[in-house]
Amino acid sequence: MTPWQRPGTTPYPQVWHTFQSLDSYTNNLVRYRVQDLPPDRFEDAVEHMRKYFLRDEPICASLRLAEDPVGMREICDVWRRVVQQRCAVVCFQEGSDEIVGLNMLTVVSREDQAQQQQQFASPAVRAFVECTLYMTEKGQLFEHFGVDHFLSAWGLSVHPAYRSRGLATEILRARVPLCKAFGLRLSATVFSHPGSQHPAAKVGFKDRVVERFDELTKKGFQLGQIPVEFNKLMTLSIELDNMVWTRPQNVPYPSVWHTFKAKAADSDELVNYVVQDLPENRFEEAIEHLIGVFIYDEPMCRAKKLAEQPESVEGIREMWRELVQHRMALVCFQEGSDEIVGLNMTYVSSKNDKEDYVVKGSLWQEVFDAVVYFSEKGNVYDQYQVTEYLAAMGLSVSPKYRGRGIATEILRARIPLCRATGLKLTSTVFTATGSQIPAAKVGFEESFTMEYEELARANPRWDNVRPSSVQIQPPTNLLASPKMSCTRPESIPFPSVWHRFQAKAPDSDAEVTYVVQDLPEDRFEDGVAFMSRFFPRDEQMNQVLGLASDSVAMTGVVQLWREMLKLKLSVVCFREGSPEIVGLNVLGVASKEDRVDEKFASAIFQTIFDTIGYVSQQANVFQRYGVDRYLNAMGLSVDPTFRGRGIATEILKARAPLCRAVGLRLTSTCFTGAGSQKAAARAGFQEDFSITYGELRAVDERFVFPGIEQKPCKYMSLKVD
Repeated sequence: MTPWQRPGTTPYPQVWHTFQSLDSYTNNLVRYRVQDLPPDRFEDAVEHMRKYFLRDEPICASLRLAEDPVGMREICDVWRRVVQQRCAVVCFQEGSDEIVGLNMLTVVSREDQAQQQQQFASPAVRAFVECTLYMTEKGQLFEHFGVDHFLSAWGLSVHPAYRSRGLATEILRARVPLCKAFGLRLSATVFSHPGSQHPAAKVGFKDRVVERFDELTKKGFQLGQIPVEFNKLMTLSIELDNMVWTRPQNVPYPSVWHTFKAKAADSDELVNYVVQDLPENRFEEAIEHLIGVFIYDEPMCRAKKLAEQPESVEGIREMWRELVQHRMALVCFQEGSDEIVGLNMTYVSSKNDKEDYVVKGSLWQEVFDAVVYFSEKGNVYDQYQVTEYLAAMGLSVSPKYRGRGIATEILRARIPLCRATGLKLTSTVFTATGSQIPAAKVGFEESFTMEYEELARANPRWDNVRPSSVQIQPPTNLLASPKMSCTRPESIPFPSVWHRFQAKAPDSDAEVTYVVQDLPEDRFEDGVAFMSRFFPRDEQMNQVLGLASDSVAMTGVVQLWREMLKLKLSVVCFREGSPEIVGLNVLGVASKEDRVDEKFASAIFQTIFDTIGYVSQQANVFQRYGVDRYLNAMGLSVDPTFRGRGIATEILKARAPLCRAVGLRLTSTCFTGAGSQKAAARAGFQEDFSITYGELRAVDERFVFPGIEQKPCKYMSLKVD
């Protein structure tokens, strides 16, 4: 068998994928393309990887490969050999030749295994390569998938200025058409960081081999101190003779399918609403909307308490990620606003669909099987003599927009959508009266009806989905957040700069200028992404309780941050002249009237929230300082690249001028770790109350924080004159 070569029939270079996302400095949507890396950009690509990948990839960063001249030369030589296969892909913004992102793709063949045992002089490169090959060989890819070649990679990187825009996901998505053109049925890669693992999962990659980094160290791999938990070999199977329905190219996307008038959310005034295709750049936000609303409302999910099982929440999230790829999901907006009013996760069900969906989570398995049982009883394909129809897996309306007929209007939009895409039927399992009644109003007819009691008799697993026999109180919304009673005075310009300072640059000892300012509105989602990336893994309580691994908890935390950012009080630190987020402090205003009994679906998040609440009560800030309100926070984080430069202290100093401007005489926060406590003290904060994590256990049996029992948790305040 000869080594793999790019087929001569495949034009080179060519574009594999185009998409829309935000540009690097504004909120404007622009087009990007993912294409073959041209030969005249090979060295530029190697330089990009040297500059960014070696700094970001966990093993390379831990072993300081970027500071190893021998290792640097050897890994760059690896990339130079890789690009000779002419498989590597690059991402450009349309109209620009700046490298936005790169994936160093390569095709691995059975006979390559003997050649892969290359000797490296650099211990760092040797450890990186050996660990990667160990994960790949453990996957037994050739044997398990029955292939002689597969598409792999030696690095995925996105330019820092373009991060948090979904570019890694889109670059990985380009592998599908590329594999089809090359006749490859498998793509497999070792992803070492959540920043690549999550995008891979969105595209459809599945875990094949998962190893904890600390276990790899025990097995003899010299990897240093890795800041993340898991190393993953993930695989994506490619159907070369794909029969799955695809949206006709002559149907513009996104299109508006229906407009109507209904009452506004906060008044009886009639306003315009639109129902349209869900845009690509809103896919993840839409899925989180369903996670936060649908799984609490839908009768079977609610009865099974699906929201309380993180694995099932992740399972239903993965399913929705697959369904949105059909580009048929519908979203409702109020005209002139981008807030999601309602959603219908519509997709096309086809007789040709392969039944290879693997359900994750026991509770989601039970709900999913019940829906499939209903669908099979309906026998839609035979009853209506069709081979495909518009189906749905979730209809949801934001609570504040209910009672306005929104669900009915969203369902009505299916008719023009079906006509445009050539579908003769739309059919759905409606499980609640709140969706059955709107469906009937639109003209849906019953194909099959079954009482929940009959369903329970059909299979004992479905016994507790009977609303008549199971008393289930509506859960407190996971997305609940503390009451924010303060609004930013309109007289204060937004965004404003609150503090400037000098500190060392990230890559040298040179002093540069930094600014601490309001987080601009068009960077809110970047701010959420920044906090999600670092804070759950760095903050002590989050770390020991595993908050980052609890998808239900993370959904609640993210929504809490989003709600707080709307107050326009949070501050961000930038290096002057750069849009890269250096640090962030999510700020809000605490008031005497705030609720103190918030309930969350995640036990982990509830424990953390209640711990902070207890420490806050003991500090007795309102009485101690004679105030009714004060500036507080829910998260302070600095990018690891910029740590050790006093950035956190300077961010905290910015609170004083901010407080003066908005008329607050105090800022107080629960500082949970030594790093933030020291920074606060340097910024002038005084201790109001301190308690060790071990002492907290005596207060509440839930307050157990293993490994940090001797460390203090402190409530600290800064009076502002």
